[in-house]
Amino acid sequence: MNVLKRLALKNLKMNKKRTISTIIGIILSVALICGTATLITSVQKTLVQNAINEAGYYHIKLENLQKDQIDTVKANRDIKETFELRMCRICKT
Repeated sequence: MNVLKRLALKNLKMNKKRTISTIIGIILSVALICGTATLITSVQKTLVQNAINEAGYYHIKLENLQKDQIDTVKANRDIKETFELRMCRICKT
């Protein structure tokens, strides 16, 4: 093991330019991989937050329910919270 260590150090000392360029290449490649991973994570979180801002934060959306159906949903004990939105049928707003 000692022989291999001496041989490796001798080789590194003889080829200083190649050793330095290899170390710089490794540092740049690691920085690129970390930067890419950070960018992907940031884009994913931004897309999720944008979807929440545009569509709302809910687990299920029920549309066109009758009054008795709404009362059934509100009476369900497994449903923690409800929000009712009534839209104007004439003006479509």
